[in-house]
Parts: sequence; C-alpha cells; structure tokens
Amino acid sequence: MSKNKKKSPVIIFFICLFALCIISILFSYWYISLPVAVIGISVAIYIIQKRKKDKGKINNNISDINFDSVPQNFKIETEINKKPDTTFIFGNANAKQISLDFTNINKIRECFISFDVETTGLNCKTDRIVEIGAVLFRNGKVDKEFSTLVNPGISISQKASSINHITNEMLSSAPSESEVYANLVDFLGDALQGKTVMCAHNANFDFSFLCNTLSRLGYNANIEYLDTLKIARQYLHGLVNYKQPTIENHFGLINTASHRAGNDAENCGYILTKLIDLAFTDLEKEELKKEKLKLTQEEMEICAFVQKKISERCDDISLLGFRKNSSGYVEAGCFYKFLKFKCTKKNNYILVKSDCENLANYITEPCTQSEGGEQFLRLIFSSPFDLEEFAEYFYNKFLESRLSAEEYASYYNKNLYDENNSFTTQLTEENVCSLLESAKNKPIIEVNIIADKPVQQTDISVQKEMNSTETKQPRGRIIIQMDANENIIREFETIFAASKEVGISPKCIRDAANGIQKTAGGFKWKYKL
Repeated sequence: MSKNKKKSPVIIFFICLFALCIISILFSYWYISLPVAVIGISVAIYIIQKRKKDKGKINNNISDINFDSVPQNFKIETEINKKPDTTFIFGNANAKQISLDFTNINKIRECFISFDVETTGLNCKTDRIVEIGAVLFRNGKVDKEFSTLVNPGISISQKASSINHITNEMLSSAPSESEVYANLVDFLGDALQGKTVMCAHNANFDFSFLCNTLSRLGYNANIEYLDTLKIARQYLHGLVNYKQPTIENHFGLINTASHRAGNDAENCGYILTKLIDLAFTDLEKEELKKEKLKLTQEEMEICAFVQKKISERCDDISLLGFRKNSSGYVEAGCFYKFLKFKCTKKNNYILVKSDCENLANYITEPCTQSEGGEQFLRLIFSSPFDLEEFAEYFYNKFLESRLSAEEYASYYNKNLYDENNSFTTQLTEENVCSLLESAKNKPIIEVNIIADKPVQQTDISVQKEMNSTETKQPRGRIIIQMDANENIIREFETIFAASKEVGISPKCIRDAANGIQKTAGGFKWKYKL
C-alpha cells in the first residue's frame, strides 16, 4: 500500500476490535471480549450488506440513463483508469419585480403574459413544477395560451396533490421537462429578455420556480414581472383578503378549476387588466402633480444663480438641491430648506429675513403668516442677477442648513450621502453655466428695483421709509369686505392690510375681487371705485 493511500475506516475498525479482544483474553477478561466480538461481527455484516446494496443502486441508475436524451449542457467525460466525471453547465435565469407606473402602464395594457405554476411543494430548489400555465394578453383579451402538465422526475406529495388535484398517475404520462421547457421558451419569446412584462399572483413563488428550472436546464433569462397581489393591495380596499379567488369574486370572474395553472393564469391576466384600469386614473393624477412640481426654465435660472453664489464661497455643495412644493414655492436646501422663492405672473420674489442688510435698495412686500409673518419680507426682483447683493446671505443660510444636517447625522450616527434627500433637483456646473448664460440673454423687464438705477440720497431715504415697520405695506387699491348679501363690513387700504387683519390669503381675496372665485374666507370682496 502506498503512503498516500488512506486506509479504509472498516479495516481500522476491525484492527482496533481485534486488539481489544487480544488484550481482554491476555488479562482473563473473556466476559468482555466475547460481547465485543459479537457486536463487531454484527457491525461488519451490516456494513458489507449496505455497501453491496449501494453499489447495486449506482449500477442500476447508470444502466437506466438514455444517453440520446441527455441535454447538451450535461457532459460525461471518461478517460482510461479514471472514474466517470459529470459536469453540469447551468444557465443564468433571473426575474425582477417592477412597479406599475405611468411610464409603463400603456405598454403593459397592450401586451403582457400572465403566468402560473403548480408544484410538488414549496421549496423552489428541491421541489419541481408539475404544471405550467401561460397566457398572452393583447389589449385586455386572450391572444395565445400555453398549458401543460410536466413530468418532473420526482413524486408529488399527497399534500400538494390534495390542493391541485394532480396525481402521480397523471404525471407519469406527461411530457418531460426538456420537451416542455423547449416549447415554453418559444412561447415566452422576448419576455425572457424583459421586453414583454409577465405577471402572476404572489409572483415571487412562481418566478422563483421558473428561474430555478430554466437555470437548471441551461437557459438564460432576464424576466420583468408584476405581482397582482401587490397591485391589488394598493388599489383595492376593503377586501377580506387578497387571495386570487377573493379578487376573482370581487371582479365577477369565474374559475372552474382553481389551483390549475391554465385557469389561474388566465384569470390572473383578467385581474391585471382590471387593476390597470383602476390604477390609470390615480397614476395620471400623480403624473400631473409631478409635472406641476417640475421647475420652469426661469426657476432653474434662479436656482443656478443661488448655487453659483454659494459655490464661489464653499468647495463642497454636493448636498445642495432644489424642489418645488405644492404651493408653487421653489425651495433650496441641504436636507433642511434655507431659502424660498416664487415666480408669479405679476413679479418674482424671494423670502428674506426682515432684518437682512441691503433691503433699502429693493422693493419689498410683507409676507403672509404661512410665509413667515413679520420675520420675513418678500423681496421683489426681475432677473436673478438683481440678487447679487444677497450672495453672502445665501451662503450663510446654506451653512446653517448644512450644519443642522451634520448635527442630525452625527447624533443618529448616519451618513448623509446614504440618506434620502428630498431636494432632488441638483445642478451640475455645466447646467449652472448654461442656465446663467440663458438668463443673461433675456430682455430686462422693468421693475421698481432701485439698485438697477443711479441711487440718489432722496431715493434711499424714501425707500427706507417704505421698508420701515410703520410703512411696510405698499399702497394699492382700496378693497371692500362684504357679507353674503353684499352689505359692507369694512374697507382696507390694500389687499395685504385686509389679509393681515382677517387672516385670509391675499391671493384668495384678489381672486374674489376679480371674480375668479365667489368668496374668500366666507366674505365677498370688491375694489372700491
């Protein structure tokens, strides 16, 4: 025996047993050696019989192999004086769940494949698919169907059979996996490259089995699928549960053979069609809302100016971003907002602290309570370049915001770059240059911004008086507050004075006075002639 060859564990066992018996006899312990010998002989007989049985099984399995039907991805290599070596070449089939949204809903409505499987159990690695159902839908109607039993090569459990009513006798005459999946791949077509979306109910289960089987048989796939269970929970409310039969009953669908792949796949397709109709209205509203919150070219130019002024004083502006809120204000922030402005048909204004420097050379208006009340002012401007004197103000506010964000991250031991920053509109340096160039080329719209003209001492004194706490509100048309019967309640010098007194938005009062809406705050309003 060579040095490298290991001794059999059985031989080692008998050597130890023999040595124990000899020692027992030498020391006259025959009552020990006799039981040990009997046990040893029994163990030896059991091991010999087990080895013969295992060898017989291996020979039978080899003789049963039909080498003509072995797939190309299964290789058997033999060499002289070498044991047979088997190598499997697996495919790479993956499936990714996607969400129903406004960008894909119309394409999915036009064409999708609903899918369902019945299996021998719940484990996609050890259990097998015994039935497949796939239905191609075009514009809400069935176009093609694929349905078949599959002989998986293993028995179906009694528990699984009691659910889907598929028996081992039925499977014994069913086509093999290699035959079924070759046909299924042809049926699915470009769905295996994610070009046609698939769907299933509780889809993770079905597609984990499908991908495992395709990979095992040597196929590659990148499937995209929808889960009707998830979508139903999102758009159907008040159901007892979200099992497929419950949803079928809700939509009035009939399933004559529940838990059979073909029927379940077809009804799953009809369910998705109806859910698409429900989802479309909500998704359309959501898309319109997103469109409304998109920044305009003019707003982007102002954002570019703010970012440019901050970047000139700070090297790291990676967390700086912008967003528009539902009220139409554009906010600049670094996790926390530090600046807010609005572009209207009448004028553009930015909200600044009322104790801010350089206000004397600008036209300002008082803020509403929601804008910050007396602590803030609306600073009127035409071009973003009118705000040059506030560059330092923008920078200081940015630093305050970033410091607050860093304190938050430090307290909770978080990385700001991993957190969800709601200020999602971020501008590159190239964007900033392009936007500012566009802003420079725009014609100048005249607004009463004194900084654009030669400033005389008398002008400054008048403007300071306008911005004093006593005369903050610019004069305008007299507005009349009336009850429902148009009885005059009170007169105000300006809309802003009325807004401050009665707590109603200036916009609402203005719209009521202009006939856009009937009342504001329960009162009628009109301008005094």
